[in-house]
Amino acid sequence: MRADFPTLRRVVAAAAAASLLAAGLAVAAGPAVADTAPTDPGIPATVAADGLPTVQIDGVAWSQVIVGGTVYVAGQFTTARPAGAAAGTSTTARANLLAYDLASGELITSWAPTLNGPAYVITASPDGTRLYVGGDFTRVNGATQNRFAVLNRATGQRVTSFNPNPNAAVRAIAATASTVYFGGNFTTANGNTRNRLAAVSATTGALLSWTASAQSAQVEAMVLSPDNTRLIVAGRFERLAGVAARGSGALSTTTAAVLPWAANQVVQNYGYQAGVTSLSSDGTWVYGTGFILVAAGGTGNLEGAFAANVMTGAVRWIEDCHGDTYSVFANPGGDAIYTVGHAYFCGNIGGYPEKTGFQGYAYAQAFSKQDVMTITPGVPIVTHPSGTDWQGRRAPALLDYFPAFTPGAATGQGQAGWSVTGTADYVVYGGEFLTVNGQPQQGLVRMAVSTLSTNDLGPQGSANSLRPTATSEAAGTVQVSWPTTSDPDNERLTYQVFRDGGTTPVYETTAQSLSWQLPRISFTDTGLVEGATHTYVVVASDPFGNSLTSPSVTVTVSGGTAVLGAYAQQVLLDNPAGYWRLGEADGNAQDWTGFADSTVGAEVTRDVAGALTPADDDGAAQFAGTAASRVYGSAQATTSNRFSIEAWFRTTSTTGGKIVGFGDSRTGDSVLYDRDVLLGADGRLTFGVNPNSLRTVTTPGAYNDGAWHHVVATLSSAGQQLYVDGALRASRTDTVSSRSHSTGRQGQTFRGYWRIGGDSSAIWPEAGAPDFTGDIDEVAVYGRALTAAQVAAHFTTAGGTPTNQDPVASFASTADGLSVSVDASASADPDGSIAGYDWTFGDGGTATGVTATHAYAAAGTYTVTLTVTDSGGATATAQGDVTVTAPAVPGIAADAFGRTVDSGLGTADLGGAWATTAGATSVTGTAGRLALASAGATVSARLPGATGTSLRTQVTESWDKRPAGSGGWFLLRGRITTGGEYRLRVAHRANGVVTARLVRTTAAGVETALTPEVTVAGLTYTPGSGVVAVVEVTGTSPTTLRGKVWASTSTEPTAWNVTATDSTAALQGSGHTGLAALASSSATNVPVAVQIDDFSVTTIG
Repeated sequence: MRADFPTLRRVVAAAAAASLLAAGLAVAAGPAVADTAPTDPGIPATVAADGLPTVQIDGVAWSQVIVGGTVYVAGQFTTARPAGAAAGTSTTARANLLAYDLASGELITSWAPTLNGPAYVITASPDGTRLYVGGDFTRVNGATQNRFAVLNRATGQRVTSFNPNPNAAVRAIAATASTVYFGGNFTTANGNTRNRLAAVSATTGALLSWTASAQSAQVEAMVLSPDNTRLIVAGRFERLAGVAARGSGALSTTTAAVLPWAANQVVQNYGYQAGVTSLSSDGTWVYGTGFILVAAGGTGNLEGAFAANVMTGAVRWIEDCHGDTYSVFANPGGDAIYTVGHAYFCGNIGGYPEKTGFQGYAYAQAFSKQDVMTITPGVPIVTHPSGTDWQGRRAPALLDYFPAFTPGAATGQGQAGWSVTGTADYVVYGGEFLTVNGQPQQGLVRMAVSTLSTNDLGPQGSANSLRPTATSEAAGTVQVSWPTTSDPDNERLTYQVFRDGGTTPVYETTAQSLSWQLPRISFTDTGLVEGATHTYVVVASDPFGNSLTSPSVTVTVSGGTAVLGAYAQQVLLDNPAGYWRLGEADGNAQDWTGFADSTVGAEVTRDVAGALTPADDDGAAQFAGTAASRVYGSAQATTSNRFSIEAWFRTTSTTGGKIVGFGDSRTGDSVLYDRDVLLGADGRLTFGVNPNSLRTVTTPGAYNDGAWHHVVATLSSAGQQLYVDGALRASRTDTVSSRSHSTGRQGQTFRGYWRIGGDSSAIWPEAGAPDFTGDIDEVAVYGRALTAAQVAAHFTTAGGTPTNQDPVASFASTADGLSVSVDASASADPDGSIAGYDWTFGDGGTATGVTATHAYAAAGTYTVTLTVTDSGGATATAQGDVTVTAPAVPGIAADAFGRTVDSGLGTADLGGAWATTAGATSVTGTAGRLALASAGATVSARLPGATGTSLRTQVTESWDKRPAGSGGWFLLRGRITTGGEYRLRVAHRANGVVTARLVRTTAAGVETALTPEVTVAGLTYTPGSGVVAVVEVTGTSPTTLRGKVWASTSTEPTAWNVTATDSTAALQGSGHTGLAALASSSATNVPVAVQIDDFSVTTIG
């Protein structure tokens, strides 16, 4: 889908003399379109990237909170020192906590509580009077206080009534006026079982009965919903209270019940080597970040950030930059969010290519809160069970905000920032960085909105990086061309051209550029005296007066006879990066922008009749369809994911060929090639790009009719568009980037050679021959997408009359549970209006209108198709995938058996106390244990608190040995009533065979088989391995039963092993669940121990 973020308006600041042919550079908006002074009020402004003087530390800052005008910092450090002081000088002792003034950055000397160990989290009470600190310390201000402390904010004194005494580190805290919730690595608080989550009274500090459980890894972050009814938690855990919650989930703040949270069905980072690292909310959306240690086998699918509805978890967008992200600031009231991490590739959302090896990481970034585009095809960063690579998901805009940090060594992990937070005016960073924007600034730094900042960062690079070229092709004219530069926090820079040392620019324009997208700008200076020599200098400046000046270039004005007619003037007005008119009788093909002339192959026929009117025409080139009949770029060119290719061609060929393309070889056949406009053997035109997969658009009609045709291909945040004879003929909105690598990386740009008339083309299914047979004229390339109006203007200036142009179909979609909302208001018609909107939703559903909603019956990924019809009857379509998820089924019982119980099974994490009705049971701290001490022994247990008429019961069971003789049985009891029960009976044979059968029993325990005994295919049991058993018992009169069994190392199969229905009257009602194990009377190798883990009961329907 096309980006629906507001586009940049044309901005022109021209100061041209009468002798100057000049106009502003119209720039199409890309995904990164914001800065400290955006020209469009719809674009979010960021803070300035200037690092303001801030107190420094000698270690690492893990967490920060702002109360009033004070920043409180928690971490692991021993000293603070003023901004500008070298390490080890002018130090003030601080023990892992400090405070500084937000406006000045100066240390507050009167606030100095001490910790004897690291602090990982600090947050404030809602009224701001107290600070809650968590970490791995054992003393606060010299007194014993284990890992969780409450401080008086004004004085730093410890509030002694709070001492929950967790047995391991605290990493996350969230507080209401009545309750303080905390999470981390601990398993007990004040000696009571609390598996990584706990709560205390905000008034007394007493440990509350609120009991949630995160398994089997730590909690890293938590935030509250605006109404304080939900606690959203995140970390490395896989389950909450036994319910699958891979990396994040939601809990009731009153009952600790697991609540539906759709985000963990989409973003799934979990285990010790992956997780969701942070959460931050603006009251409407919650933003989270992820990390995956791929080399260590981390299980996850996101290293960037995501935005989700704070009440439902429905994912709004995915920020698919690669590289771990550690913290996010939601910036309540603002339109941008801020992250820290070490991103190195944002190509999937239209951002920079891979940085490794030629620039390093982006340690701090900013994104729009609004979703603006659809993620393009890309290579998944990790292998994940879902195969997720985020293609088709909505994404935010990567904003033009790139402060530079130097990583430090305090943690041994070589990172820069670990924490980011802020206010409406400031963003503050904490971490282990050593410098900011090249200036020493260790561990802490502030950045501010432009009205409070120094605004000293300007256009980057050396003077030589802005060096212009100049040439004189037509009489009395000079063509000047130069590369743009970039700025860390201003994407639009002003360029002024000065002639002969003058103080008044002869040309001035503004242009959008980014460090990885540096289009060239050109202009034509006219009315000059033939034979005169002139020098030109280019000055780039930002909105705050910071500037960069190029070296001068000298050129002599031509006295030749080349034509500069209306068409050529129109092309030059639109600032091409390269313009080859191909009208020369011999020699090189001149680049009329002055950048790089091109070499012409020996079999190209020169100066044939061209495409333009006699007043404009300066001839064309004729290509023979051979490898020696090509025009080759003589210098490497810089391209980006925002470009246009323009040409005129004439042919009757039925072999096809490449008209214009971009490749890695200057003269031979390219190995890597992309950005190609080709003619197929059937005469149809194709425009292809290759963002790790082939993406093409092809015209419906043929153009090998012997007439001249005008072709323009564009790529931008609007997708691929292919115009012929002034009208849009083919497009797609799901591709916004091209190849992410090519020859000769320099900086962050792609470099290669423009080729005309032929090059390799075998990868394109639509391609004909590699070399074109026919005439080509007036080839131009641009560092942005020409608009439909500009394309039409070029065609009409050449004397053409465009036909009705096709509309452009574009839509945005938002999924919420099983429902989707679609909005086609971004669709447009370049020469009329949209008359109709028709939708299909991929499941047979349809709708009409500019907006629509649709409810799906089942979770999954569906293709939504929009067809728009314009006022002239032309149609266009756009497609996009939407993924909908079923609301999470609430769990009514769950147990991870993380406690220790010598006799019995104790109390489940959710569902109440276990009742053991026979045999010896215990809990080891990692699993429940059923001991079969003798042949024929039975051990059973039930959970009376888990009741219902439609329940799914699941458990992982394992045996320490194969029972001899007839083996043993595991019973998963799906409905227990006073009249009997329904069971899944899993047999473990002495030879390793596992079978399954559904049975019912009477109140006296007499079994009746409901299904035959079925061998579980592909499962041979080995001692100690896990077997997952599931039984579903649904409804009454009749009751439907289903059972399945599989190895715990495998994914859940879709098919059920056994199914049955039953209407036995005594069993038609609500019941509870349980389990049991039996050894056969012929088992000679007793005792046998059966372990149980990951027990859960959820409602069905």
